[in-house]
Amino acid sequence: MSKPNIAALQAAVTAAREALAGDPENEALKAELAKAAQALADGEQELAEAIEASKVEVRVLVDRGEHKADSVARLLPAEAKRAVREGWADADKEAIAFAKAEAK
Repeated sequence: MSKPNIAALQAAVTAAREALAGDPENEALKAELAKAAQALADGEQELAEAIEASKVEVRVLVDRGEHKADSVARLLPAEAKRAVREGWADADKEAIAFAKAEAK
């Protein structure tokens, strides 16, 4: 699966909208806009799914924002590394398993 180029998809939607503005009754332009808008929606969904899939689990050691102590949080890898470095999270698999067991 290739990574969607959101900027290119947004540009295609904008171009289709601008073309349709100049000829609002043109069915081909309406179809082009609909196709571009759907491609953009699909690309945004694919990107959101990829971001979610890339998240890693950490055990939260102390309350931090929306994260409560002794819970498991799913963070982007860079966020998880920062949380561990700042001392409010633990990325150890046993610590994560412990927090999951305690939550039950």
